[in-house]
Amino acid sequence: MNQGKIHPETNFGKEICMNLEESITSCLKANGAASVYFTDISGLPEEQNKGFSRAVIFTIPLSPQYIRKVTGCPDYVQEKIHNSPDFSDDELYLTELKTDRVSDSLSDFFKHEGFSAYSHSDKNQIETGFLTVFMA
Repeated sequence: MNQGKIHPETNFGKEICMNLEESITSCLKANGAASVYFTDISGLPEEQNKGFSRAVIFTIPLSPQYIRKVTGCPDYVQEKIHNSPDFSDDELYLTELKTDRVSDSLSDFFKHEGFSAYSHSDKNQIETGFLTVFMA
């Protein structure tokens, strides 16, 4: 079983890393990601990086119409709460839920392939107690 130890200093390791990154990028873009980045997080404190040295960061954009609506109303959230506390149709809320689902799926994929992974979805952070570190 692959323990997630890829040695990028060898050509074989570089090829695996590139193929894996290309596959991840393709999958994330197929799920709505506009950008995908692979970055070194080893310099972050252990309570933030959870012992991981690399992270996958992706963005799923909001529509231009939504951005115009929100920027045109500086008190958008307060007005939304005042008019209807139901955010179930709010684009930002729905995009955040989608981002969490994609993040959880990516984490599950890594684990299935024998790697260690940690999703920063709200659900996973609550389940693992990560949010309590910063909320206490």
